[in-house]
Amino acid sequence: MGAATMSQRTRKAMHMTAQEQSSNRKSSNSSISKEQSSNSKLSNSQIHEYFLRINYIGDVAMAFMKDQLVQDAFYDGDPWTIGLKRYAEDLKTNPMTFYFRPLKADAPFLGDLRKSAIPDFSKGAVVDIKNVEVIPEYKFNIKF
Repeated sequence: MGAATMSQRTRKAMHMTAQEQSSNRKSSNSSISKEQSSNSKLSNSQIHEYFLRINYIGDVAMAFMKDQLVQDAFYDGDPWTIGLKRYAEDLKTNPMTFYFRPLKADAPFLGDLRKSAIPDFSKGAVVDIKNVEVIPEYKFNIKF
């Protein structure tokens, strides 16, 4: 299973457009101003970075832009986190696409994983995109 056979919902969540990112920025900025007004000790608050966090099961995960590999991750049981700031300009006009290679029961590194990270292989190789989220990282000054 790869990017071409992922569910429509997963594809939509993972192919962020510039418009969606702009909406995320606007809603995040509005919540910042609410925080600032409720706590006057915080100043110069702004979003410093956006992170795409993908909780998945698979052998290897790869991110591509303009047909070039830009990020990859080997499955270790933890979510894959990608900083999006470095891709901000390209994301305005180009999608980031993903490919996930299924994890097989005979993968040599399974013995190195914690038990809770090893999936059920009773139905064969496993690839599962459990959750995709965009997480803002805020930068602000605190005055005492």
